Amino acid sequence: MTRPRAHEALMTDDRAAGAEQGGNGFLRSARVVSLLTLISRISGFARDITFGYFFGATGLASAFAVAFTIPNLFRRLFGEGALSAALIPVLAKRLHDEGEAGGAALTGRVFSWLAFVVSALVLLGEGLLLVLWLLLPLEGPAGLTLAMTALLLPYAVLICLVAAAGGVLNVRGRFAVPASAPILLNLVLIGTLFGANAWRPEAPVWRIWALAWAVLVAGVLQLIMQLHALRAAGFRARWSFDRSDPGLRNIATAMLPMIIGLAAVQINTLGDTVVALLCVPHEGAPAVLYYAQRLYQFPLGVFSLAFATAVFPTLSAHAAADDRASLRDALATSVRTVFFVGVAATLGLIVTAQPLVQGLFERGEFAAEDTRRVSLTLAAYAAGVWAYGLNHIVIRGFYAMGDRLTPMRVATAMVVVNLALNLTLVWRWEEAGLGAATAICGVVQFFWLGRILTGRLAPLPWVELGASGLRSLVGGLVMAAAVLGADRILAAWAGQPGPILRLAVLVVTGVAAYLLSAALLRSRELPELMSR
Repeated sequence: MTRPRAHEALMTDDRAAGAEQGGNGFLRSARVVSLLTLISRISGFARDITFGYFFGATGLASAFAVAFTIPNLFRRLFGEGALSAALIPVLAKRLHDEGEAGGAALTGRVFSWLAFVVSALVLLGEGLLLVLWLLLPLEGPAGLTLAMTALLLPYAVLICLVAAAGGVLNVRGRFAVPASAPILLNLVLIGTLFGANAWRPEAPVWRIWALAWAVLVAGVLQLIMQLHALRAAGFRARWSFDRSDPGLRNIATAMLPMIIGLAAVQINTLGDTVVALLCVPHEGAPAVLYYAQRLYQFPLGVFSLAFATAVFPTLSAHAAADDRASLRDALATSVRTVFFVGVAATLGLIVTAQPLVQGLFERGEFAAEDTRRVSLTLAAYAAGVWAYGLNHIVIRGFYAMGDRLTPMRVATAMVVVNLALNLTLVWRWEEAGLGAATAICGVVQFFWLGRILTGRLAPLPWVELGASGLRSLVGGLVMAAAVLGADRILAAWAGQPGPILRLAVLVVTGVAAYLLSAALLRSRELPELMSR
């Protein structure tokens, strides 16, 4: 039986992406990941728009948002975050030293122990939820949140294995299939929402439960997709709980500090949700955070995280060869490029927050008051988008050099500071105060880590980086001014334009203004990103 053409195309793209790993070859891999992540995020937006239409910022939406956040935190910590960061350097070396057989043996042991550890944590979590259910008189939204969290916890096992398989594929220079997996989740959830509504349109509780069960089904399908890609690549890993493998011990030793160091933003995000649930007096506060987080994470997932995923094997290879000059060059290129996109994303999200939320979500159960709350929260989160992206790069620079403790220490301090800021700002600005706390911590974390990293590597080319950053900032300010001007002109010309028309005009104006500014300012990053 021949493979489908679409699958062949994905595998061909993967091989092309992995063909150039020296020099700046990671730029091509980053473009592959970014393109597929863009498709994934667009399908994610379609999912969120559908979710907002049926549930708005209500108690039902908040229950699902809280329940879905917890297994996704497992994914970011144990899957695509800490495990991938610890696995990639060790697996790359094992493949180099021992070939396919050695790499497959290590992968099988990693998968086996990951499934065991995450399953044990899930069972512990289920036990704690059962105790809460028996001891506390939980009814209404609180009881629904608890029950739905218990249902969705097993998704953590599935999605961690999916993320780990994606890391193995990345080591082999194959990026398309891992980056495509979220598309499957989004399509399953969208189809479930419409199907459940067609079956029982009068029962919103039925729809939310159908959505939760669909998450588990999608997790199984995502795992099958990744395992098939591994088998198609000729990778034959077997389940094994042998603890004698030194590579397994190295990965396990590295993971704990990486969990804290790489996931500070995710831990802070969970803290935001808990504080919102307990301290904001309005219904649906966690849902407000969910919508705002999904929007500000769009540019991070499409570009910054994709770029960090693609560059990490290159950084690890330079560090393993003790080639400090090439390591500095790769870091400098990454910092320039991620800031170029990040500053545009930051300013663009701030000036378009209200029309963006209104155009995407304000329909069905999503009301004008929901738009106001979400847009203010989005603007607060967006102030730190450029720093969140750079943190992904800087942290991977530490990991490539084998330093796992420094990011952990800094991130631990940031988690404590974020909680203090949350409890200070939430009383005055509610959900927006929680977003501002996350942004402040993201900026502080970047400067703190950046100063330490440059001290370890010897100075980066700061004159070049400063000039590049200034050009990007000027271009971003021109873009913001153009967007605000276009909004006023559109209002004067069209009165009250439709939200979709308004959003489309502002987005096109912003993109065109930034690209034109970059060309006039002769920014290096634009031709680098556009070149093959």
